[in-house]
Amino acid sequence: MRHFTHLAQVLAILCALALGGIANAQSLIPTTSTTDTATTTLPDPLTPEAANALISRLSDSEVRALLLDQLDTQTTDQEDAEVSQLFYHVTSGAVRTITLSIEKLPILFTEQAKAFSNFANFLGPDGLARTFGLLLLAIGGGAAAELLFRRITRSWLTLPQHMPEDTTLTQNVVLLAKRLTSEVVAVGVFVLAAYFITYYVVPPFYRPFIGAVGPLLIGLPRLAVAVSRFLMAPNNPAYRIVHATDETARAMVFHMFWFVFLIGFSTFIIRFNAANGVPMGETRLGFWLNLGIHLYAAIVIWRYREASVIMMRGADPDVSPIEARIARAFPIFGVIVAIGTWWLVHIVASTGNLALLASSPHYKTMGILLFAPAMDTLIRGLVRHLAPPMTGEGPVAERAYASTKRSYIRIGRVIVFGLVLISIAGFWGMTPSSIASAGVGERFASRVIEFLMIMSIGYLVYEVVSLIINRKLAAEQTSAGYDPDTEDTGDGGGAGGSRLSTVLPLILGVARATIVV
Repeated sequence: MRHFTHLAQVLAILCALALGGIANAQSLIPTTSTTDTATTTLPDPLTPEAANALISRLSDSEVRALLLDQLDTQTTDQEDAEVSQLFYHVTSGAVRTITLSIEKLPILFTEQAKAFSNFANFLGPDGLARTFGLLLLAIGGGAAAELLFRRITRSWLTLPQHMPEDTTLTQNVVLLAKRLTSEVVAVGVFVLAAYFITYYVVPPFYRPFIGAVGPLLIGLPRLAVAVSRFLMAPNNPAYRIVHATDETARAMVFHMFWFVFLIGFSTFIIRFNAANGVPMGETRLGFWLNLGIHLYAAIVIWRYREASVIMMRGADPDVSPIEARIARAFPIFGVIVAIGTWWLVHIVASTGNLALLASSPHYKTMGILLFAPAMDTLIRGLVRHLAPPMTGEGPVAERAYASTKRSYIRIGRVIVFGLVLISIAGFWGMTPSSIASAGVGERFASRVIEFLMIMSIGYLVYEVVSLIINRKLAAEQTSAGYDPDTEDTGDGGGAGGSRLSTVLPLILGVARATIVV
């Protein structure tokens, strides 16, 4: 009875595998009295009679081997299919979304005119005039509330005309942060005032259109300007955090406004069209708007490529050859980022997961990567002002101080790199729960993020350990009077004859090897 139960279970599993399309079966033709499980295949068709005949000729171990082989085949086939599907979305699928947009270009303008016509016809002449009147009321009310707030916080919004010579970096950042906070709050006051007017004064019929104008077309671009003014200080070069000329600083603030305005306008017009009978899929308007935004970013990066190199190098003359090469390569990197995130949009669109693009993760990713010059300059400026002073005197102390500063810069870069990775993963919804149920494309991306995070943490620990041991080693060498120019290691065989200075390099080597492993 137990044997029949075992046969029934095996038969059910084999039938499930066959009916699921997992086994690519061939006819079973026994050639010897001893069955070779390595070449055993399922009969085609897999009927209960054929399965019983097969099982009767196999031992329990051979049945288990056959089942495991079929399950391995299933897993391999699924993975191959997922990889093939991923390759399709990255190449042909993405290209197909582009060609579809080009094919729909002839109807783009007529459909857009249709959306405006539907909006005007639905409201009528009187309703249209009333809509724009109410829009002006909401914007005017928001502007009045913001003006009042700015009068109250005038001292915070205006930087002192002349910076005292003894102003520290911390004091400078505090002043800029106060102005940034005030400008952000001022924009928030405008948006909130316009919101209250819209939802307490404007009739419900007009609220969707009027309520979207203030935040998307006015509030969002001005927030971007506030952040760029914090970094660039276009009218106050003495307070400028990044290393840039006045012309470059003003240009960056200008382009940041229009770049974010285009993003807000894209969201607004897509919502507007959908509400007026022209969904985005009919005209592929989103493709052209997205192309314009990424193309604009690439053009600005290349137009100001020399300025971006200067920003990456910073004001500190102590720039290593690697840092100089990275700075020179940044404009190319920026253009690649702009093009790469644009292509990534079409890969996602090819999969049909348009909901993933609803929060604009591609724009956020591009923005955070293109802010690399400002973040790198900020790190080096902070290290230059906040690094501990040099301990002792002499060539050992000077070299140790320069090495310490470089270590702090590298540590800061790794921390920022980790935060950027975490942010980008969050933009694209790469949480632990989503990674667990991800397909091969998402798994590949999540594993890349995970790998980079492990490397970042490992390198961070590597630098911290090296920094601590090297500082202790430099202190020992300085106190022992070690001169690296003469390389007089003393009778003890260590640097300056100190036992600790002999042991520390060994400890450092072991620690580094352990971290790397």
